[in-house]
This record gives sequence, C-alpha cells and structure tokens, in this order.
Amino acid sequence: MVKPAPKIDERTAAYIAKQVQDLLLTYAPEWQEFELDPVTGNRKAKGISAAVIGVFARFAEIIIQRLNQVPDKNFLAFLNLLGASRLPPQPARVPLTFFLTAGSTVDALVPNGTQVAAPPVEGQSEPIIFETERELVVTSAQLESIFVRDPEQDTWSDHSTWLTPNNSTPGFVFRGDRPIEHSLYLACDDLFTLAVPSKTVTLTIQSSEAGKLAKLPLIWSYWSGKDWQPLAVTPSPPTEQQWQISIANCPVSVKRALDGIAASWIKVQLNPPLPSGSTLLPSITAISASVHVQRDNLLPDLAFNNSLPLDLTKDFY
Repeated sequence: MVKPAPKIDERTAAYIAKQVQDLLLTYAPEWQEFELDPVTGNRKAKGISAAVIGVFARFAEIIIQRLNQVPDKNFLAFLNLLGASRLPPQPARVPLTFFLTAGSTVDALVPNGTQVAAPPVEGQSEPIIFETERELVVTSAQLESIFVRDPEQDTWSDHSTWLTPNNSTPGFVFRGDRPIEHSLYLACDDLFTLAVPSKTVTLTIQSSEAGKLAKLPLIWSYWSGKDWQPLAVTPSPPTEQQWQISIANCPVSVKRALDGIAASWIKVQLNPPLPSGSTLLPSITAISASVHVQRDNLLPDLAFNNSLPLDLTKDFY
C-alpha cells in the first residue's frame, strides 16, 4: 500500500465558511445578516450572505483539493524522468491448495488450465472462475518432520511437534535452539584395539591446509561403551601437506554401530562451533594410521639347535 503524500492545506468548505464569517464580524462590524444557531449558540450567515459565503467556500475547497494533488503530480513527473511506467492490467491471482482423496496411495496430476470456482462477490450471482497457470503434481508424501538450520548462528532446531494439531508453541521459525555438532568419526580396526601394555597410534592427515587444520580447537574422544571419554593426543608440528597426531597407550574402544557400521570409534569434534559467517573448513585428502607396539621379556614359541628342538624352560647354548 502506497503511503499518501501529506496535504498542503487540510481546510474544508465548512471550515472556510466559518473563517469568512469570523473575518466579516471582525473587519465589517456593520454586517448584520446572521443569526444564532440554537444548537451551538454560534453565529451563522443567513439569506444572500449565506449563499455567497457557501459558494466562495466551495470554490476555495476545490482549489485546495487541486493544490493537495501537487505532490502526487511532482512524484509522477519524477517517475517519468526515471523512465518508470505503470504496470499493465493483470488478472487476479489466488493461492490454491489441492488434496488427494482419502485413502489414495498414488500421486495425482492437476493439468494446466484446471478451472476452479470461487463464491460470487457481493452484488453478483455468477461465481468467479480461476484457472491454474501451470500443471501441479499432488504427491502422496506426508510431512513427518520439520528441522531448521540457522547457518549464521551455527545452530539447528527440531519443530516436528508443530505437525501435531493444537500442539504448536510460539517461537521463532527460522532460529536454531541448539548448536550444530561438527565431528569427524574414525572407525578403528583391530590393531587399534590390541590389549597390550604399551602401544602408540599415529594418525597422518594429508591436507593442503595442514597449518590451518592444526590451529582448529579440536576435542578428541573415544567410545567407552556408555559415553565419549576424553582422549589425550600429542600433535606434531604440521608441514605443508600433512599433520600427525600421536595417541600414546590408546585405550581399547568398545564397538558401537554408527550409520550401520559396527566398529571401535574415535571422535574428533570442533569446539566451540563455527563463528558467524565462517563456513569454510580445511579440506582433508587422506588419513592413514599406524600402530607401534612395544613388548619386553617375550619367550619364543619354538627353538631348534640344528634339527633338535630345545627345552625353553632350561638354559641352553
């Protein structure tokens, strides 16, 4: 809706007529062609004076109405200077909602030009006919969940309860109420879970932005069977293309199914979340792992002197 321009003069014919009468009483005291209004007690013109004052007030009102149109005229002249023009007449448009019949399990096609009747407006007897502008596929899919992601705040929210009738609660539609987790999950093979007294796991991360990767605030943890437990790591200074992480005495992680994969997991989580407007993270091209196991005082399983087996429980040459 366009806001109207302020009026230059807001006087009406009745106001001007009263002004003229007040001026006559002030500057022409000999004028006596007036009478007292029995309702308000004010003086008002009568006879020929009332007719002449009324005609003058009406003509003055017409001039004021023309004067009040000057801002609109100037605005139209400004639009013409810019080369703007009025939009051509367009047909009325209205949003329509189509529903499948109860029990339908297949999609339906609403062809282009499908006619829909609206109730007649006041004063008319014929209904108003609308036609669809393009074809529409009415799908049988049902909305089950509503999730909102707010990238500016790096948060998300679950509004699935709004789908239940009479269960919606007031709130911001596009604002998240919980932080988005940014975690990398690494599935560990059997070497990681070796139950030996001393072992060191080394992860080599290949990245063209290894220096940027090493500066990220990362939290390392492993799955203990109940929750994620902190994992102590020793990072090495990054090179141009890789970054190494050493985990001394890596604990035995309990297997857990994530995304359908049962394995022992190590989680690397970014904390705190991404700052507002920052969505670019370093890219990783490859991750390799190695395990170094150290054990002392191990007895050999078998020993031979030439072709004769030796008794390892006794001394021998």
